Amino acid sequence: MATVIIFDWDDTLIDIGKVLCSSQYLACKQILARQNEYPFTSTWSLPSQVQIKQHIGERFLETIIPSIFPAIDYKIELHYIWAKELYSIFKNVYVEQSKQLFPNVIAMLKHLSEQGFELALATNKSRDLLEAEIIATKTPKALFAHIVCGDDAIIGKNFKPKPDMLNIIQANYAPGTKFIMVGDRESDIIAAKSSNNKTHTILISKSKEQHKVTTDLTLAKVTDLDVSALKNM
Repeated sequence: MATVIIFDWDDTLIDIGKVLCSSQYLACKQILARQNEYPFTSTWSLPSQVQIKQHIGERFLETIIPSIFPAIDYKIELHYIWAKELYSIFKNVYVEQSKQLFPNVIAMLKHLSEQGFELALATNKSRDLLEAEIIATKTPKALFAHIVCGDDAIIGKNFKPKPDMLNIIQANYAPGTKFIMVGDRESDIIAAKSSNNKTHTILISKSKEQHKVTTDLTLAKVTDLDVSALKNM
């Protein structure tokens, strides 16, 4: 029975954190310059890139904007229109930026597939952005048996850290299948640990800071994954 490795995308396989933060920052700066059009934002402050960085891997419209602009209220129609405009500006800025995977990621994915592992993706990123990045980075999409994104209707906005993405992937396999979640955020690990099937967890962490969640393995980079270790998990 194959072992299924479920990868996160942003900052796990693709080196994108700085690009995301700078794009979101520039979008915020642009829309806050339009206070004549949106006077209710006249007292709102431009969030720093450090503030934005804390939310890498989260959904921009649904989670990040309400976090970095605490005065926003999506129940107010004009506030929500403003947020949708900010999201649109972000996407326009972001899609123009160059994208690249971490070194040797494609070779690693191919090797894992050749060794009999099934691969899947569970990412909070919107599907249109992911599809564009798969093309831009020349990632063989066929390597992934299943891909679930944060805006897929099937998850009903229950993106990570909720377990719905992983449950959808796991439902495609027979009982007893072993799953391994590989991600760079605690939300990846929380989703895995609360999913329907027992899921081993690997955290890709570039810092030595203490994490609030426990994992089976912590690595500095995803290409440190060792086939022997994976088979023995």
